[in-house]
Amino acid sequence: MKLLRNIAVAGLAATLGSWATAQATQATPPSTASTASQSQAVQLIGTPKVEAVDDNSAQVAWSTNVKSSSTVHYGTSASSLNQTAQAAWGGDTNKWDTVHRVKIQGLQPNTTYYYQVDSAQAQGTGTEAKGQVMSFQTQTKDAATNSWRDKQRDAAKIKVGPLVRNVKDTSADLWWMDADKTPAQVKYGNSPNALSQTASASATGNGQEFSANLSGLQPNSTHYYELVDAKGQSITKGQFQTESSDVANNPNQFRISGGPNVEYVGQDKAIVAWSTNRRGSSIVHYGTDPNNLTQTAQAPWGGNPHRVTITGLKPNTDYFFVVESSQAEGTGQAAKSQPAPFETVAPGQQAMNPAPFRPNQ
Repeated sequence: MKLLRNIAVAGLAATLGSWATAQATQATPPSTASTASQSQAVQLIGTPKVEAVDDNSAQVAWSTNVKSSSTVHYGTSASSLNQTAQAAWGGDTNKWDTVHRVKIQGLQPNTTYYYQVDSAQAQGTGTEAKGQVMSFQTQTKDAATNSWRDKQRDAAKIKVGPLVRNVKDTSADLWWMDADKTPAQVKYGNSPNALSQTASASATGNGQEFSANLSGLQPNSTHYYELVDAKGQSITKGQFQTESSDVANNPNQFRISGGPNVEYVGQDKAIVAWSTNRRGSSIVHYGTDPNNLTQTAQAPWGGNPHRVTITGLKPNTDYFFVVESSQAEGTGQAAKSQPAPFETVAPGQQAMNPAPFRPNQ
């Protein structure tokens, strides 16, 4: 028994000695990476990945075995990663590893970028680990806007719109239908990063429909807008093009004089209405991709207001549409609306019936 006790005491002393040595090692970190043991050196765990990318930014994430710096070297050439983006030192440590997340901003749309993650100044060692050179491609501006808008519209329960209507050279109207009846303000301007003008939205119809007038616009220019709630949280955003002053002030110009409006949305059907200042054809181009509206629905030529029923739609699906009136009476001109979204209702849900279209809307 005494022998066993002595063995146990000796084992405990050895353990305490090892613990003291380890504590001393941690308290006095090596001055260079070459003096660190392999077990202490920072190491990448798994493969870095791009968690999110849009037209002008991307977020890169990776994991290491210890706390360390979070740096991404990037550029448009794999052999010249001369730009850097960083996050705070350390990363986010959990019981398995340390996760680093870096957001790269100021990128160009529709461009291939190369990047390499870099974790240095590793805690207690001063070591460094770099990943392989990898790549990603930013989205086009339209694709990024559509992706962001779809996510926000789903969260906000905007079922129809926003629709850009009554577009002139210095003004335009927005109309949308929100199932939550959320009051909103419209921020807008001629740059997505400088929405310095504001317009209040007024409720119409059954309280689910809202409209806002955007004034003080620049002729023949792209303008950007964003809907925000009472707390300043973004609901959705988009863009549109104003007319030139020559076109807007030409009394002979064939144009859409009212709408378009979505008068009805069911599981598999929608009705769209609009008016023009002369008689013409009644066509709706539609699809699930706003950049690829390959399907069409029509009504007989000459109706004004124009009213087209779209059938064969899928339930609970986002669609985009553009109305077109061409072969205008006495002119041969054509007029098109800006692209606009609506969402069909899910099976078992009641169809939506916004207020009927009025030609002067």
